[in-house]
Amino acid sequence: MNEPIYVIGYARVSTAKQAVGGDSLAGQEQDIRNYCDRNGYTLFPDNKVFEEPFSGKTKSRPVYNEIIQILKDNPGKVKFLIIRIISRMTRGKVDNYYEIKSELLKHGTELRDVTGIIQAEKNHFDKYNLKYEWSTESPSEASELMEVKRSEMDRKRILRQLIEAQILLVRDGYHMGPANDGYVSKKVDVDMKKRYILEPDPERSKYYSEMFRLRAEGIYSDEEIVSKINAMGFKSKVRKKWNNSKTKITGKTESLGLTVKTLQRIITRPIYCGIVCEKWTNYLPIKGKWNGIVSMDIFNKANRGKVYINSLGENRFEILYDQKLEKFLDKRHDFRPDFPFKNILKCPLCGKPLLGSFSTGKLGNKYPAYHCSRKHERYAFPRKEAEDTFNNFLATIKFTDEFISIIERALVYKYRREEGTVADKSNFISKRILEIKEQKQLKLRAIEAANSPIVKADLEKEYESIHIELSRAQNERNKLDINEDQIHEFIKNTKDLMEHPTKILENIENKREQITLYSLFFEEFPTYEEIVSRTPKLTFIFKINEEKLDEKSLTVRRQGIEP
Repeated sequence: MNEPIYVIGYARVSTAKQAVGGDSLAGQEQDIRNYCDRNGYTLFPDNKVFEEPFSGKTKSRPVYNEIIQILKDNPGKVKFLIIRIISRMTRGKVDNYYEIKSELLKHGTELRDVTGIIQAEKNHFDKYNLKYEWSTESPSEASELMEVKRSEMDRKRILRQLIEAQILLVRDGYHMGPANDGYVSKKVDVDMKKRYILEPDPERSKYYSEMFRLRAEGIYSDEEIVSKINAMGFKSKVRKKWNNSKTKITGKTESLGLTVKTLQRIITRPIYCGIVCEKWTNYLPIKGKWNGIVSMDIFNKANRGKVYINSLGENRFEILYDQKLEKFLDKRHDFRPDFPFKNILKCPLCGKPLLGSFSTGKLGNKYPAYHCSRKHERYAFPRKEAEDTFNNFLATIKFTDEFISIIERALVYKYRREEGTVADKSNFISKRILEIKEQKQLKLRAIEAANSPIVKADLEKEYESIHIELSRAQNERNKLDINEDQIHEFIKNTKDLMEHPTKILENIENKREQITLYSLFFEEFPTYEEIVSRTPKLTFIFKINEEKLDEKSLTVRRQGIEP
């Protein structure tokens, strides 16, 4: 009886998706088995055909490396390595193909293909019983090299077509690849073709919208935000773990709570406000064909200048990093506490904001004054006189009755709405607390039933982790509770502001804030003479309170023109 001729069968595709379609692993395996049956070969070991979904560009592949190890452990036993066609062995360069053949020959194994292109090498010095590297040649070497070159060119062509199509889709606002956590992929029909966009995940998007909302408010520290999100039940998404050959699921990733580092990384990702910015867009921002989980305004507020998306109009955007908006202010006209009204009072001669400075008298004394002399006679008056007059005028301003009525309704509506939101969050966290308590009870029973000290120790660690999570959730729920004293304090503060509207103007820190707040009071900024005569143009929400008006409190002075 003849000794069996042992061979190894090897099937390869580039991706796990190809393994079940196109040039499938199953189709290659059947061709290899048919070829072995025709030639009387025995598949080694255990009649197995090795399968590998891995790129053919590189020689180092998990399953191929496993085959080499088998050849090392069984020197000279395997006659051939059988593949369907050369492209299944490699799509790399010619040198890569020669390296594979040489590596197999070191272990006494030759490469063969089902199509019959690869032929046995011929030694021209066999008749002398001698063999040299230069005395051997393969009759099919030219055909093999052409096939290798064709495979390499096919790989490049396929990649060019595939990647170019994906780049164009991404630049047109569609999504490629797995969905970011918080989103799910959605297939849409566009011109009879399938395209993918993102839409908020019904289960997980609430965590991300809340992260951005809380950070945009600017009230909470990142540690407090993390605590609130984890109390809502946030856990990182569980993902599958695959073996090296990407053919088998070996486990799952651990589900973890949110950390400060992860929060800070998530907040900077433009994808969450519907903006795509990646390598395929040359890192230029492009509006996706979907709505973000949060608005662009909320995204910018949450990032606090670290990442700022600026709309340029006509669906054009730019991303700015580490922005300090105050640097764009005109420092010469910035807010100065020693001249608080210089950006508000106008010069009656040129209509520009007054300046403020100190002049030095003959005796060396400093005299502060508001002034202007822009291409006209110097216009000036003492600082104290102007400020006393202006402050006295502000004390006579009050909200109009119509506005008070509107704002009261708005505040009540806002309060009730916020009260409902807080109640919803409290109910959500309460349900989460019940779930954690159930987990805690189940874990406690498991500890009591465990016989192994090691198992019991592991369960106790898990129990402690659940206990900590429960405490955090209970603390967050307690923070949401609105007590009666807080409600009365809110009403008292609101009423006080309505009676003394100029409290809005307290604690101004910069010019932009000052101009914005004073714009609430004046349709256009007044001159000093308009303040004295009580004729500035107030906005529709304010009026002069005649009951508080005191003629003596407003200083009438001469026109401040100096020669």
